[in-house]
Order: sequence, then C-alpha cells, then structure tokens
Amino acid sequence: MLKIKIFSAICYLLIALILIMVVLGTITNYYLSALFILIFSIIPILLRVETKQVNSKEVALIAMLVTVASVLRIPFSAIPSLQPVTFIVIITGIVFGKDLGFVTGAATALVSNFFLGHGPWTPWQMFAWGGAGYLSGCLEKLSLFRSKAFTLIYFFVWGYLYSWIINIWFWFAYTYPPNLKSFILTNSFSFVFDTIHAVGNLVFALIFYQDLVNILKKFKLKYNL
Repeated sequence: MLKIKIFSAICYLLIALILIMVVLGTITNYYLSALFILIFSIIPILLRVETKQVNSKEVALIAMLVTVASVLRIPFSAIPSLQPVTFIVIITGIVFGKDLGFVTGAATALVSNFFLGHGPWTPWQMFAWGGAGYLSGCLEKLSLFRSKAFTLIYFFVWGYLYSWIINIWFWFAYTYPPNLKSFILTNSFSFVFDTIHAVGNLVFALIFYQDLVNILKKFKLKYNL
C-alpha cells in the first residue's frame, strides 16, 4: 500500500510539474502535455484497483458490463452520439463504487473501439467514461442519487461533459491559441451531437434507471460484491 501511495504521489507531482512548465512557457506542446496529465491521472486509480486484489467474481462482473456496454454501443453508432454506454457506466459507478465504475468505463471505450475505430480520441474516451463512473461512485457516497431530479440532471449533463473532455485532444492538436474562446468554439461544433447524447442519457434514465439499479444491486448482494 505504501508503494502505491508513493507512486500516486509521484504521478500527482508530475502533473503539477507539467502544469507549472506550461504556465511558465517551458512546454509549448499542449497536446502532449494534456495527454501525459491524463495518463498520470489514470495510473493511481488503476494501481489502487490492483491492490484491492479483485476476485474472480468482480472480474466476471466487469467483463459482463464491458461486454454489454460495448455490444450495445455498436448498433447505436448508426445514430451519431446516441448510445447507452454513459448510462451504463454511471450506474456501474453508483452501484459498485468509483473504482469499478472507472475500470468499466475505460475498458468499454478500449474494447468497443476495436470495432468502431481507434484513434487519438481513444485515451480521452477512456478517461471520459472512466471519469463518469468514478465521479458517480464518489457522489453516491453523498446519497445525492436519492433525488430523482438530481439523478436526471446528472445523466443529462454528462452528455455534454463527456464531449467536452474528448474535445480537449482536438482543441490542443488543431486550434491555436488554446484559450477559452477557442475551446468554446471547438465545443460549439459538436453542440447538436452533444445534445443528442444528453437527451439520450435522460431518456435511458427515465425508462431504465431504477430497473437496472435494482438488478445490479441484487447481483451485488447475491454474489457478495
């Protein structure tokens, strides 16, 4: 556990160092800087999951959820931005906690892109969906999802947050200068698709949220996860 804390501290220090060097102008390659920050953000979470000594039941659960989310994403790809992955990953984080939520989200992006296409966006998709699962697990501890209004708003907002995170790679790689104005302009191009994603999340939540949560909670109780 001490080694994990040391490695995590090193990652956070490297993130701080990169940010300082960017601010000072020592580093001008913003895309690579953002990519390394993303990687150093993911490593502590993955290390923490590994130290938990995930048992065979949890591995099977993750594999099942990743498979379901990946398979469902493929047919929905015919409709731009409409897919149930964000919905499934958020619920995974709510029911099984932040770490399994993160792993499920990141793995779903990695696996499903073998069918839909990998590219420079893949690490950002992994981080975005992983972040959705992770944040949901954190907020569940605060009992925020007991409020139906908060839950529905949360699913809706993630339709935009997901895209804003992914658009970072495009923003740094293809726009100059990388400032607030260019970031807003970059995201404005995908606003319609982001809205489709957000509305899709909302519809999935209205129809399937409680049923899926109940099913996964029964699964969690039955197999003592």
